[in-house]
Amino acid sequence: MSGQIVNRPQNQPAYNASKAAVHHITKSLAAEWAKFDIRANAVAPGYVKTELAPVDRPEFQRFWIQEQ
Repeated sequence: MSGQIVNRPQNQPAYNASKAAVHHITKSLAAEWAKFDIRANAVAPGYVKTELAPVDRPEFQRFWIQEQ
């Protein structure tokens, strides 16, 4: 998700840019390698609740859920 949206209110442009790069390189590889019958895929999960990513924090709900 972070490769296609801007995470708010966290300031993490480098993280988001790295995730966007994964999306783009996957598309680029798919286009380049199609002539060899090779497919390129990537897995891009959404938010996953961990100790480092407490996605259910009430103060983030307005940004992450309600304003989508």
